[in-house]
Amino acid sequence: MSADDLARRSAEAMFERDRASQGMGMLLEEVREEGHKAIVFSQFTSLLAIVRSRLDAGKIGHQYLDGQTPAAQRVRRGAVVRLSR
Repeated sequence: MSADDLARRSAEAMFERDRASQGMGMLLEEVREEGHKAIVFSQFTSLLAIVRSRLDAGKIGHQYLDGQTPAAQRVRRGAVVRLSR
């Protein structure tokens, strides 16, 4: 297992135990059930990666942008978000 995998698993375990993240998960589910959309911002890309993996596992559509996203993709994904309103 790589160091990155260990770090991700550790972050996931902390996410599971943290009440704030559990609350966020419940809130996102409620928003989805009511047919609304949400934007999640975080300065911690490790948290965003965990949220992203949860959304992927739940087959929940989403857009993911971070500082590593190439400019062309950021523009295209921004257009998708605007069109989906």
